[in-house]
Amino acid sequence: MQAPGKVEEFAGQRILSMDPRSEKKLRACVACGSSEAQPLGVKNQLDIVCCRKCATVYTPYTPWYSSEYFYESYYPEQSLSPPPFIQTRLEEITAGFTSYRQTNRLLDIGCGAGNLLEAARKNGWNAHGLDVAQQAVEHVRSRGFEVFQGELKDAHWPEQHFDVITAAEILEHLTEPRLLVKEVARLLRPGGLFWTTTPHARGLSARVLGLKWRCIWPPEHLQLFSARGLKSLLRDAGFRQIHVRTTGGNPISRASEPSGIHSPARSNGS
Repeated sequence: MQAPGKVEEFAGQRILSMDPRSEKKLRACVACGSSEAQPLGVKNQLDIVCCRKCATVYTPYTPWYSSEYFYESYYPEQSLSPPPFIQTRLEEITAGFTSYRQTNRLLDIGCGAGNLLEAARKNGWNAHGLDVAQQAVEHVRSRGFEVFQGELKDAHWPEQHFDVITAAEILEHLTEPRLLVKEVARLLRPGGLFWTTTPHARGLSARVLGLKWRCIWPPEHLQLFSARGLKSLLRDAGFRQIHVRTTGGNPISRASEPSGIHSPARSNGS
């Protein structure tokens, strides 16, 4: 009888053990590009620093792997069936996108179980999804949606193709969020909406708990943006009307760890 494999203490532990980290160039702040950072300590074998310019918290570690490799088995079965109150909240959120409707096309990046797509469809949108995890993609396709499996840059949608693009709790996972945000700006029509949520690096939980906060969890979460850092990232990608709102909880579920950022941003030309 074969002995069970060793259980990982944190997501990505096995992948980190395969990586010659000492040979890697360190990342600068992904929000503002500054290399000046204050060390905060070590979490899950990786250094954690705080950008001295914009206060974004991140690991300077440069992953060797793709998002598809890391998240290929990210979704356990139970996460593909979230509780009903999540669906109700998503329907409320997507109902607020009505004023942006022109082409009637909406894209959800990191569509997961497909619940935001379902809510958007209920509100009349022609909803498309994207995810790197095969299990999630197959699940959402079975719900009748068109879903691209892979990175946004590889989907090759035409310019100005969508009215609304959403990315809920995605930016903190990305090695190069700047590249994704620039591609979002290309895909949105002028005046379109980019709606995103992400944990807040300067929120109450971060200030009180420090490295004990569960959202500081590399290499799954590679960075946590401050509001200033997120604005910098969006401005550099070409967004001009940026509204950042911090909440006392996850803006989707209202039942997660406190301190998230909800940032609707309109593309240039609105």
